[in-house]
Amino acid sequence: MKILLIQPIGHRASGLIPDIVLQSNALAALDTDVTLLTFDGILVKPSEKVKQLTYCKIHPVAAPFLRWLEKTLGRMPILDITLWMNTFLTLSLVPKLTRKKQYDAIHIVESHPKIVPLIILGLAIKERPILLTVRTSIRYNKSQLNQKLKETLKNRDFRNFRGLLVQRMRYSNLINSTMRFLFRKAEKRNQIAFTCESPHSEEAYKDTLFNARFVCIPIAISGSMEILPRSTAREQLKLPLDGTILLSFGVTHRQKNYKIIFQAISQLPRNFTFVHAGKIDHGLPANDPAQLAKEYGCADRTRIVDGFIPQEETKYYFSAANAIILSYTKEFLHASGVLSFATGYNLPVIASDVGQLGEIVRTNRLGLTFTPEDPVSLKQAISEFLKLPESEYNQMRENLKAFAASYSWEDFAQKHLQLYKSLSDTIRKP
Repeated sequence: MKILLIQPIGHRASGLIPDIVLQSNALAALDTDVTLLTFDGILVKPSEKVKQLTYCKIHPVAAPFLRWLEKTLGRMPILDITLWMNTFLTLSLVPKLTRKKQYDAIHIVESHPKIVPLIILGLAIKERPILLTVRTSIRYNKSQLNQKLKETLKNRDFRNFRGLLVQRMRYSNLINSTMRFLFRKAEKRNQIAFTCESPHSEEAYKDTLFNARFVCIPIAISGSMEILPRSTAREQLKLPLDGTILLSFGVTHRQKNYKIIFQAISQLPRNFTFVHAGKIDHGLPANDPAQLAKEYGCADRTRIVDGFIPQEETKYYFSAANAIILSYTKEFLHASGVLSFATGYNLPVIASDVGQLGEIVRTNRLGLTFTPEDPVSLKQAISEFLKLPESEYNQMRENLKAFAASYSWEDFAQKHLQLYKSLSDTIRKP
């Protein structure tokens, strides 16, 4: 099969980079012809079997101006439309690419905004299977949205404001009716399906995606990783060789909640070190680990590594830690890519009991859970973890090892290939 995967913001640390690369590699390993289309490359290098195309390489004359524009507009918290620019320009290449090559499926793995680019693409091409992966949070009613919009403006949380505003626009009868009409036209021209990683996401979107085809394919679990001796990893990172290290990993975003982490650890004995490793979104100052560590008097036992962590360096952080904290808001419903990495490194988790994340951790006994957005609950979970006997800690690691073997990236790729084939076969039927 010939598959076109589209990730418009692979060059940005905020993109779902490890997931799309693992998905690309898994499909290519099954002798699938995979092309990864991005705006300006991707931070993690896929396998050599994966072909790569970028908008900036195809349009080298315009690329310097577009990069400058992206950098400039990115400084404007309310008017940052660069995510949309990346998406629409990248998708503008698809009609020409599909005329050159007969793809069995076109899969948009990330899109900003979510639905509009899909509709435009569906109207621009014909007789193609088109998929869009949706990752979502709680859907608010009108009154809840109005209140949330007021709160985000008051807190100068402009990133969240933009997302809520787009969601609020969907409650306009005119906008919703127009989108429904255009979606139906695009759907008549092509085979369209939505995919998600969690039944919770499917439930949240059930009434908002025009009764389109919806397929839930859970995120794969990373298999066994290279686990280093803890002392070796800590020496490499210049971390204390003794004592407990609690890790937070990955890009900060609005559905992660760092404030309650520092509220919790500020009230605990100073017998552990907290490490955050990942790019910090400084457009979300209320969720900035570096600032929160100072605000809550935890800077002396906090280590901040602000930047994208290359794939070859992740082993040091996960091998050095005793556990990882996955703190998300109540709105977080979909799968956690960081949990997938933690299982590969057999690293116990202390996770928000929300959506699919909480279910997985509790059901498989991969660690401890706490009430989302509740610092008291998190404080209790950390205290309980610090008192765990060695036998229970080792059992968690065994549970993680077993869970890591339960659903591989090969399984994930096989399920996608079955979906691609079913859509493609439907188009070929006379």
